[in-house]
Amino acid sequence: MMISTTILPTSRSIRAKILALQIENRFLPRFITMSEFLQRALYVENYVRVDDDTRTLMLLEAADFKNFYALKIERNFFTFTQNASYLFRFFEELSGELIEISNLDLADTYGDYEEHINILQELYRRYEVVCDEKKVMDPIFLPKQYQLNRAYIKRLEKIELSVEGYLTNFEMKVLQECAEIIPATLHFEANRFNKKMQDKFNAYDIPIEKNKKHSIDIKNRTSVIEVLNSSETEIVCESFGERLLQVAFVKQKVYEFIALGIKPEQIAVVLPDENFSRHLRRFDSENNFNFAMGFSLNESTFVEKISAVMNYLDNQSVENSARLNRIGAQLTEYVAPFYKADIDTCNFNDIINAFLEEEPNSTVREMIMEEIFYFEKILPSLTGTTLKSALYLFVNRIKAKSIDDVRGGKITVLGLLETRSVHYKGVIVVDFNENMVPRKSEKDLFLNSSTRLKAGLPGA
Repeated sequence: MMISTTILPTSRSIRAKILALQIENRFLPRFITMSEFLQRALYVENYVRVDDDTRTLMLLEAADFKNFYALKIERNFFTFTQNASYLFRFFEELSGELIEISNLDLADTYGDYEEHINILQELYRRYEVVCDEKKVMDPIFLPKQYQLNRAYIKRLEKIELSVEGYLTNFEMKVLQECAEIIPATLHFEANRFNKKMQDKFNAYDIPIEKNKKHSIDIKNRTSVIEVLNSSETEIVCESFGERLLQVAFVKQKVYEFIALGIKPEQIAVVLPDENFSRHLRRFDSENNFNFAMGFSLNESTFVEKISAVMNYLDNQSVENSARLNRIGAQLTEYVAPFYKADIDTCNFNDIINAFLEEEPNSTVREMIMEEIFYFEKILPSLTGTTLKSALYLFVNRIKAKSIDDVRGGKITVLGLLETRSVHYKGVIVVDFNENMVPRKSEKDLFLNSSTRLKAGLPGA
């Protein structure tokens, strides 16, 4: 008996699928996310995968050439770190669509971006050399150097992929190569929201019909087409003068859904802006919600105290002084003499540990201690930087982390990306406003839309 391996977009969709299948008396298929599948199915011999801090340091090293300043990105580590993500995102997009950066100038018909393209090409070449010298594999170079892990792919026996969102040209290429080894099927529902993916399938000579469900044999490029099951959906739209009033609306709709007989586990609140979760959590006195995005460390005592000290040392206003006194000002005098001095004049770890002792949550303390371990790698690059800048950089890294919600609420609160391949009977979407849905794209940072399309990159 052949057991298929199902590739789903997120871990949440895997959990939902397993729960749905548990009531059936059958063997469960193997489940894996697309990112996990690519990590296991591809490898580059004698290279190690790069971590985020190392790749930033290596890109900074590669950016040490005369014309880089024309991109208006300073090469001091503090500023460069804030902007490196835009460069990596651009390179990753080129890599995903299998577009050679050396051919970008052909798409710039009128030479509007000639200088920027030349600088990006030089940066890319220099960064590739640095990675090769250090035998480090950055994902942006994976399409050039990968090998298929054929033994792993054969063990999967059969692949079934639910296509929700967008598959890059590189992902399509890998799936086609896997289909030469084992059976591979894509499941895709064509609707008015995924026209880009429909166009991509058509470009691969795979027949797609609008408003139909497709089971696509990748190797033979054939489709088994079914009519989508039509379902009646009641959609209600409300507007509010204040953003916070949406919290009351969410709670009201939840009670209405439950009164209609919908189980709490079948209700979801979708947040286009996940920062709205803090408002929901503040008013969730009954602990009805579980937050898929977890709790941001931005709300931890550690971040609160260190931010209050920094705000006060930057501006000793009445407001900042009152906030500092409210949460405890005892560490201010310890930090103040070094705050605007070079980081080499103090022990950065000692200062962080002093704030860490004030954090009551053991899980948060463990995560910050782990971050200190990784941050030590980049401390040598901060020589000449003030303690203020180093603290700002470290605190921002902490703010980006979160801890899981383990309170057990039955109503799920999740971001847009987490909604792929999951199904609920009652759904509430907040912040359905301009620039939130759809979110404003940053893809035109280096090239405009027309140049992107000529180069073969997806439009905004």
